[in-house]
Amino acid sequence: MTIFIRSLVATVLFVGSATAATADSTDTYSGFYIGVEGGYGSTELGGDKENNAHFSGIAGYRYQFDSGFVLGAEGAYGNNNYASSGGYDFSDVEFKNEWTGSGLVGFAFGSDDANLIYGTVGYMKTSFDIIPSDGGSTSNRSENGVRFGIGYERRFMDMVGLRLGVDYAKPEAYLKQARVKAAVTINF
Repeated sequence: MTIFIRSLVATVLFVGSATAATADSTDTYSGFYIGVEGGYGSTELGGDKENNAHFSGIAGYRYQFDSGFVLGAEGAYGNNNYASSGGYDFSDVEFKNEWTGSGLVGFAFGSDDANLIYGTVGYMKTSFDIIPSDGGSTSNRSENGVRFGIGYERRFMDMVGLRLGVDYAKPEAYLKQARVKAAVTINF
C-alpha cells in the first residue's frame, strides 16, 4: 500500500509541475506512457479463493492511426497481496510479485479523440511462496500463462489519462485471477 501511495503522490507532483503540450487530435494516444494501477479482485489457488487488492506500475507505447485505430504494447509489475492459510496443500501461501507483457488493440473516439476503448492479451508471470504448515522449508514457485482484459481510458488535459478495466488470467489449472482495476497514466 505504501508503494502505491508514494507512486500516486509522485505522479500527481509530476503532473502538477509539467507543462501541458498541445496534442494533435489525430494522435491523442500515440507515444510513451507510464502510470500507477490499483484494483480489487479475487485469486483462486488450489480451491482456496481470496479477495485481494492489486497494485502495480505500468509503462507502454501506443500508436494511433488517423482512423482512430490504436496499437500498443504494455508492461506491468506489481503485487496482488494474496495471502492464504491452509487452502493449498495444507500450507500458507503468499504471493510475492507479478509481471505482465501485453499487446493492446483499441479505438479512439469522440470529437477530440480523448476516449479509448481497448482490449489486451499477453503473457503473465507470478511468483509465490508456499510455507508448509508442518514447519518444513519454504518453497518459491512461479507460474506463467495468458492474461486478457478490456477497458476504457479517458484523456484529461494533454498528458493525463484515467482508465478503468477488467482482466482475467488462468496461468495453471489450479490458479485463477480476476480483477477490476483503475489507473492514472502520464502520456509523453
